[in-house]
Amino acid sequence: MIENELKFMLSHEQFNQVKKILSKRYGASSCKVQINYYYDSNNFSMLHFGNSLRVRQKDNNLSIEYKCKKTVSEGIRKCEEFKKKILHFPYTIVLSKELSIDDDKVYNYIGNLITERTNFKIGSAVVSLDKNYYLGKIDYELEIESRNSETIKNIQNLIASNLPINNMGKYKRFYNVFSDWSKEQ
Repeated sequence: MIENELKFMLSHEQFNQVKKILSKRYGASSCKVQINYYYDSNNFSMLHFGNSLRVRQKDNNLSIEYKCKKTVSEGIRKCEEFKKKILHFPYTIVLSKELSIDDDKVYNYIGNLITERTNFKIGSAVVSLDKNYYLGKIDYELEIESRNSETIKNIQNLIASNLPINNMGKYKRFYNVFSDWSKEQ
């Protein structure tokens, strides 16, 4: 599957303002918790190639999710995404076994990020407001996702035209804090 998304980092105040505006315009949406459990090699090859590998937990459902071949055009991130539902939480992942991808490396669990996500449906797009918790930090993010890049741009102009675009995904932000923390130890 191809994923198109545009991301913006928000301050706590901006997060609350945007949530209030979206709730008023598009109706209140419930907040769901999801947990991303990140995997990488010992030398962080996933990260260095711009890919990410995670197990995502929503309620009691688990899925392996692999994002690769990321490109950015006009701020919109496009990537291939592979998903597979699983029944048990793995300590390691081998992509060739789990997703039939030509990669026999063993990827180890390295940490997790918890997201409180509120989704709003705007036409064919999903706008997500995320409050993320990881390694003692909290950050706030707005994501616009659609199959159509033009739809993303239209929604950006509608609700986020004055916000700076962020091309650093959750895994990269997690890794940056993890790396700083590891140096301190």
